[in-house]
Amino acid sequence: MKKLTLVLFSVTIVLFSCKKAKNEPDIFTRPDVLIKSANSIAYGAIKFNIRYNNGGDTCFNYGICWDTVPITDTVNTSGIYHPAKWDTVFTVNSFKHNLKYYVRAFINNKLGTTYSDIVIIDIKPATEYLKAHKWIIISAVYNPAYDALGNGTLITDVMTTLPECMKDNFLAFENDSIYHQEEGAIKCDLTEKDTIYVGKYSTSKDAFISYENGSVNVGTIKELSDEQFVVIFSLTEADNKKYTLTETLKVK
Repeated sequence: MKKLTLVLFSVTIVLFSCKKAKNEPDIFTRPDVLIKSANSIAYGAIKFNIRYNNGGDTCFNYGICWDTVPITDTVNTSGIYHPAKWDTVFTVNSFKHNLKYYVRAFINNKLGTTYSDIVIIDIKPATEYLKAHKWIIISAVYNPAYDALGNGTLITDVMTTLPECMKDNFLAFENDSIYHQEEGAIKCDLTEKDTIYVGKYSTSKDAFISYENGSVNVGTIKELSDEQFVVIFSLTEADNKKYTLTETLKVK
């Protein structure tokens, strides 16, 4: 029976300071700021697009702040990010799953600080993404090359070693921590059952854990959305040589 195994901020605060040039007139106004968009680009990573107006004052500071409760200012917030000056598109990578965040952009100049309206970032639990779709493995890469079959042949790209009839197999995740591998449209053996394998899985923070034949495989979720799932497994051989296996799955 064919089988495709599933092995499956730091935050730097930069404060800008400047002095008013001699005889420089105060012709600036209070600043304003707006979060134009906030899009997920990876699991827990959000790309923000900010529009700001410094009010004509060349001495200003801006960024975003967030917490798991509604916020009014940057004081006592759980996170704060200051992008490089003049950047209007930037990514924050420290949002955790299964939490709701309240995010505000801010900007200040000599006349004070202005905050944007709150944007809510809601990172769903990993299991909600997984069980919502059927998943096809499109890439599985070892680094460095690894003797995965135990025959002395070093493999980097696992997918190049598989027949076409295995590449359309897919995985389905269920509520009770069960996943199963199913035959795709192309079968290597027409007499085989549709369900190839049934295993167990769990998630914890950014970890994905699969259980198979008494072994436990722990991976780190690199990306997880309603379109793609990327997980990285670390392997250590008896000689203490370390390898990684990066698997990428897309929605069927």
